Amino acid sequence: MRIIASANNPGGANAILPLVKKFIAARHEVLCILEDKAREIFQSAGLAFVDANLVDFAEINKLVSAQKFDLFLAGTSLGLTIDKKILAICQANKTLSIYVLDFWSNYWQRFSRQQKDFAYLPDYILIMDDLAQKEMLAEGFPPTKLRLTGNPFFDDFASGIDLTQTKKNLILFVSQPMKDQNAVIGPQIPFDEFQALGDLIELMGSPKLQTHNLELEIRLHPRDEKHKFDGLMENLKFACGYDQLPDVKLSLARAGIIVGISSVVLLQAALAGKYVISYQGKNSDPDPLISNRLGISRLAKTKAELEVLLAEALNNRQKIIAHPPANVLVKDACAKAYALILELIKDYDQK
Repeated sequence: MRIIASANNPGGANAILPLVKKFIAARHEVLCILEDKAREIFQSAGLAFVDANLVDFAEINKLVSAQKFDLFLAGTSLGLTIDKKILAICQANKTLSIYVLDFWSNYWQRFSRQQKDFAYLPDYILIMDDLAQKEMLAEGFPPTKLRLTGNPFFDDFASGIDLTQTKKNLILFVSQPMKDQNAVIGPQIPFDEFQALGDLIELMGSPKLQTHNLELEIRLHPRDEKHKFDGLMENLKFACGYDQLPDVKLSLARAGIIVGISSVVLLQAALAGKYVISYQGKNSDPDPLISNRLGISRLAKTKAELEVLLAEALNNRQKIIAHPPANVLVKDACAKAYALILELIKDYDQK
C-alpha cells in the first residue's frame, strides 16, 4: 500500500507520527512531505521526508502524481500549508484523504480559507472525542466526515512525568505563538504570550510573592525565536531563564507550577497531576483548553485572578496534585485510528 503523509506544524506532525510509524512497521510505502516545524518532529523520530521548504512545489506535484497512492494522511494546520496543496492534487486523483485533528480549537479555521468555507475538507477527519464532535457539528462540519478515534499522540502523553522531582518554587511558563496566530486568523483569545508573561513576571516581583524565592523558566514553542522574550527578562528581582531541557516531560517534572495560555502542554501537565494555570485574559469564551473544562487546570481571566491562583499554589501545597477524571482521553487511539483507516481504504477501493 502506498501512502502520502504531510504536516506543517508540531501538533499536526505529532498526531500523525504514530500512524506513520505503524504503517512503515507494517511494510507499507510512506512518502512523507513536510514543511516548517513538522520537519523537526519527523527528523527527531529518524524518519526520511521530502523537505517542502526546499523543494519546488512543481517537483512535489510530480512526486504525488507519478503513481497511484492509496491514502493521503495529514495533520491539521492554519493557512495555505503544504498539506492543503497536496490535498487538492489527491482529490483530483481520487485518492482517499484523511486528516487527524490534534486539539479542541480552531476547528473550521483548519479546513477553510479566511472565511468559513470548508474549502479544504478531506474525505474524513479523525477526532479526539465526543466534545470535539459536538463542537464541530455545531460549526457546520458534515457529520459523515467525522470519525472518533482519539489523537494517537495522546496515547503516551502524560506518562513518564516524574512528580518526585518537583522544585516547589520553580514556575514554568509555556509559550505559544498566539501573537502570530492572531495575525493569521484573528484573535480567538484577545490576548497573547507577551501579555501573559509580562503579567506573570510583574506578579512574581511583587512583595506578596517575593517571599517565596521564586524562579521562572520559559519553555519556548518550537516556532518561537530563541531570544523571543529577552526584553521582558531584564533587571528582574528573581532568577529567570529559558528552559534548555531536551524533553518537555523533564521540564514539567521539575516545575512546581505550570503557567501558559492554552497550549497542549498545559493539558499534558494537568493529566500528569501538576498544578496548571491557564491565563487567557478577558473574553476567552469559548475556552479552548480542554483541561480547564475538565476541572484539572485552573483558568485565570485577569491578573488579579492569576495572583490568587499563584498564591493558592504556593501557600497550599496539598492542592498542587490534581486528580484527573478517569478516561479523559480515548485509550489506544493509534490502534483505533490505524484499524479504522484500513477499513476506510478497503471501503473506498470498493466504490
